Amino acid sequence: MTNQTRVSSNDKVTLDVEASLENILSSDAAGQPVTSKQEVKTQAILRSGESIIIGGLVKSLDRKTKTKVPLLGDIPMIGEYLFSSTETIKEQDNLVVILTPYVIDKSEELSKLQRDLGVLSSVQKEYNEKIFKKIMSKKNEKIQKNTEPAVHVKGVY
Repeated sequence: MTNQTRVSSNDKVTLDVEASLENILSSDAAGQPVTSKQEVKTQAILRSGESIIIGGLVKSLDRKTKTKVPLLGDIPMIGEYLFSSTETIKEQDNLVVILTPYVIDKSEELSKLQRDLGVLSSVQKEYNEKIFKKIMSKKNEKIQKNTEPAVHVKGVY
């Protein structure tokens, strides 16, 4: 992300912002990576302490997973159809950038801002930990649900 900033005499800040999201999708036949790149550019004029949210960068990924019954899923031909399954999981990530410029005239203002940002940082860390635990517990529930061995024999007696 690149950023150019200008501050006016009345504490207004002009931001020129460019953010990009790059991904490696796969490899081609020659082994070279296939990539994608998305960019967003914007200019904003804000007062000191105001925030701007820049969004619109989205990464989508289709991931295939194969589950099978141990040993039985490895039997040629029969195991693939009777004792295994393939699932496509669609994942989507959204990149959101929040920018808040501050114009600092005096060192005591800087100290206060550093304290406030420290408090904000600890709140953000606590939030991230709670959300991460929640996401991981949901993923673990899904994994447990999908890995419970289920043997389905279709018409083979």
